[in-house]
Amino acid sequence: MGDIYVAGSDHRTNSALYFLKNGDDTLTYVGDARAASEEVANWQPAETAEKFHVRPTFFRGRVYVATSDYSRADGGYLKRRGFHWYAYDEGNRQLVDLSSVEPGGVGGAHASIFALAVDAKNGLLYGHDSPRGHLYRYDIEKGKTTNLGRPSSLPEGFYMPGRYIWVNRDGRVYFTISKCEYVQYYDPHTGFGERKDVSISDQRYPNNVFRTGTRSLDGRYVWVADREAHIWRYDDATDKFAYLGQAVGEGARNNSKTTLKIRCFNVSADGKKLYLINDDAQECCLWEYDLISQKTQKLCALGEFDERLGAKEYINHCGNDTWDGVGNFYFCSFGGDTSESTDLIFSRLNPVRMKVSLGILPEYVEVSAKPLIGGRCIIERTGSTKRAQDVIIKEVHSELAQPRFCTFTIPAGEQSVEIPQMLMGVQPVTFTVMGNGNDYCAARANPCEVKIDD
Repeated sequence: MGDIYVAGSDHRTNSALYFLKNGDDTLTYVGDARAASEEVANWQPAETAEKFHVRPTFFRGRVYVATSDYSRADGGYLKRRGFHWYAYDEGNRQLVDLSSVEPGGVGGAHASIFALAVDAKNGLLYGHDSPRGHLYRYDIEKGKTTNLGRPSSLPEGFYMPGRYIWVNRDGRVYFTISKCEYVQYYDPHTGFGERKDVSISDQRYPNNVFRTGTRSLDGRYVWVADREAHIWRYDDATDKFAYLGQAVGEGARNNSKTTLKIRCFNVSADGKKLYLINDDAQECCLWEYDLISQKTQKLCALGEFDERLGAKEYINHCGNDTWDGVGNFYFCSFGGDTSESTDLIFSRLNPVRMKVSLGILPEYVEVSAKPLIGGRCIIERTGSTKRAQDVIIKEVHSELAQPRFCTFTIPAGEQSVEIPQMLMGVQPVTFTVMGNGNDYCAARANPCEVKIDD
């Protein structure tokens, strides 16, 4: 939650990275594949970088992406040079070609990376390749890429990788791949394997894979969905999967009348709601899926949100885990690769405000943190006090390697609650109210963030 990065591609020649600072309204270009590679003499004549097909991935002050220069599952990939790793350094404000020092100047010959994940504990990046389904590992400190191959159970041929992969607390990489019935994994100690307790087979779509996903604020849970909007939750603490049902709604163009084909996928910070936008449909809409009751509710057609998005050409919508901390999420909309090619529309949407306008929520609630004399801090809300309000707080101080997220409750009948003194022991400490994207937003202006010093 915070700043937003957008990976843009023309699907033909080049790809670029863009940045939106939290609280700003200007999308800023930060660099492109060709320019970064030419800077270090690592761009060949006639070379292209059709896509940054991965979600920009943050790790220790850098944002990582990788190129995908071929999207079809056939032998045409052999005519492409291979993928580059890139990193945008937030301190130097420069996009750097990390592959320029590797053999051949690429991370993997002829490969295209479709999904990316970071192993934060061990300083590793993993990329999943098309069309061979190979898994690549990049050691950030050593600047070295290793081709780990693919599961030995797969015969020779072409495979489409899933669009979302992740690394669990033990360094195991979970992924999906076409023609495989079960979720696959790579364990750095035991190699490739599969989870036969987690089947993703689909009779209507035999090449089923995880198409999108997101992780909880504390990193414990991962929610994933396939192209038919079947939803699973993975628990990192127990290494177990749970099937949560299927989001259903009005018609995808190429599938059944109730199937939602999705990529835009944002789970509320409290883990209760999932916001979806369906692709390739007669009418693309914003949907809310209740992760508890497993019920789907249409919030609006995108054309009602922005009339430009109602045009038939805008059939693709991307954006997952794109919350800004206030309670807005962001997404990009665009047309097809050829005849329906369009400009890209970058949108910000506040589901809490929308649900208030639709009468789903009774009022708009905003929550802020405020300092008190004596190194104390309160959480304060606007609006009615008839019901209790759970509030998510991010805590940062010197003894925490990563931010810690806590939930406090403002009791019914109360406008505010004081943060317990036991959390004030390590100072300075910063408390930030996080909008939960479900039933309240965080105040955008200070004092949403409170720093308490001795």
